[in-house]
Amino acid sequence: MTYLSNVESLKSAEMSGRILDTSVLQELRSNIEKLTHSGQKTLDEKLLKALKNICKQSDKYVERGYQMILHDLQKDHSEIRYSALQIADELFR
Repeated sequence: MTYLSNVESLKSAEMSGRILDTSVLQELRSNIEKLTHSGQKTLDEKLLKALKNICKQSDKYVERGYQMILHDLQKDHSEIRYSALQIADELFR
């Protein structure tokens, strides 16, 4: 992809509202990772609240979070899958 087509693609994405703040996406990923890799039987309420606040900003963040949760549900580690399931339950209940 050339630079010009890249710029045009970004402009098109920006106009359709698909551009997301990368720092918010990093925080989203970080919160999901901390929640799923904590080894705790229950989710950290503070991290969960921060995750919910990010998802309230845009449906696009919900979609990205959903993709991240699905990725964690495919891992071989049962505690990670269980935590991912708990997050999905909290977000989509």
